[in-house]
Amino acid sequence: MSQRVPNGRNGRIGKLRVLFVEDQAADVELCLRELRHAGFEVLADVARNRVEFLEHLGRNAHDLVLCDYNLPGWTGLDVLEALRQHGKENIPFILVSGSVGEEAAVELVRQGASDFIIKDRMARLPLAICRALEEKALREERQRAEEALRLRTKALESAANAVVITDREGRITWVNPAFTRLTGYSAAEVLGQTPRLLKSGKHDAAFFRSLWNTILAGEVWQGEIVNRRKDGTLYTEEQTITPMLNERGEISHFISIKQDATERKLAEQERLRALQLEAENVALTRADQMKSEFLADMSHEFRTPLNSILGFSELLLETCQNLNAKQQEDLRLVYQSAQNLLNLVNDSLDLARIEAGHVKLERTRVPLKDTFARILDVFAPRLQQSNLRAAAEVHPPELAVHADSRRVEQILTNLVGNALKFTGRGAITLSARPVEAGVQVSVQDTGVGIPVEDLPHVFDKFYQARKHANGIARGTGLGLAITRQLVELHGGRIWAHSVLGKGTTVFFLLPGEESAHRVAPKEARRVASAHRAGS
Repeated sequence: MSQRVPNGRNGRIGKLRVLFVEDQAADVELCLRELRHAGFEVLADVARNRVEFLEHLGRNAHDLVLCDYNLPGWTGLDVLEALRQHGKENIPFILVSGSVGEEAAVELVRQGASDFIIKDRMARLPLAICRALEEKALREERQRAEEALRLRTKALESAANAVVITDREGRITWVNPAFTRLTGYSAAEVLGQTPRLLKSGKHDAAFFRSLWNTILAGEVWQGEIVNRRKDGTLYTEEQTITPMLNERGEISHFISIKQDATERKLAEQERLRALQLEAENVALTRADQMKSEFLADMSHEFRTPLNSILGFSELLLETCQNLNAKQQEDLRLVYQSAQNLLNLVNDSLDLARIEAGHVKLERTRVPLKDTFARILDVFAPRLQQSNLRAAAEVHPPELAVHADSRRVEQILTNLVGNALKFTGRGAITLSARPVEAGVQVSVQDTGVGIPVEDLPHVFDKFYQARKHANGIARGTGLGLAITRQLVELHGGRIWAHSVLGKGTTVFFLLPGEESAHRVAPKEARRVASAHRAGS
């Protein structure tokens, strides 16, 4: 008498979609009775010949194939080969036959069959199915783990920065190709060695003692080290060393990410010298322009280490399953801090490019109704989370400006984001109407308002407006400065009106469609300056 058999390791009775390759209906029914009696819920497809088999194979996803050996015009070996040819070799295949010889059965198992059952011993079928399904689950789990490991290894191997993995004692266990390009040493030359192989003699014992104290305490070490390549030349590298913990929470390995900073250091020194000489000979406005150009050159160099931190912290969060809650929170903090710093770098770069005259506008017809809708869609989750209403008013509905569409959206994004920071309840309203000088657009909030002494400075760089209104200053102080620069780049102007405790409205003026040819691009800044002087 057959037993009720749980499916796999979770103890539940199995629910299976089974493809029977059998030309005898009575034998199919015999198998079904045995499986149902054992507790399986079976969805059965029956293929009596090769054509029906291929049809079922292409139509449904099956958990199992139960196959007779002797079939009209083909055999169980042919069925097994067809599964392999159609990429279905992972489906468990069990031979159920009353006439197969031992030699044929052994050959089937050698070719990939999970098991074979003699028809007059059907009581063993449920157990054979459970074992085959569990082996399939283990096989798929192993394949997923191998694929995840392959992807992680590929990511590390293809990284532009050098990556070194050492054990707890500092012996090198793995390096990527970028390490060879950086140092001149091949992987074979350094495996089993320690990073002292690169020692330049430029750092004292206290330097390395501090480094080891940091990482052995489980903390990340970041800094610059002067090392020596295989050919004897010195180079400066920016290095981050991260301790890796095993399942017991003990440090088992260290991951070091290295970036050659030699050229950057030399470039920094040259630029600093140039800036010092320039500061002695030029006026304040020229010095400000040089500062903007310096930021434009340098900001992209900051992105590489930040993107490395973001990429590897995200990779660790996604792939390291043995991290505890504290480790996950620490990684998320690393990720968020790097993201905040990257936002500051991007804002600085954007402002520097505008001030250096590197931003070129691509003016087109920009319908404001559609633009407002896109902006409010982007901020919808934050508005809902803050329980704020949003509205858009465009009169007439077809009103448009002659401007750079992407920059108009950037202006509105900055203004709506700024309004959200300081609006605890009420609404944020976007509106637009035609005026004599073009189109006037406004973003109104019902927030804390701006003190009257802050209003003349809210669009200045790094000025933290509203700090008196709520006791804190949030953001980088660049968002509104960038917004003003973009508006003025269009030949427009921007201003604000506020009542403390009741809210703020920011207005800006852009050229309308009829103004498309009225202001030449070269005149945009002169017109903006005149507007600002008279506002």
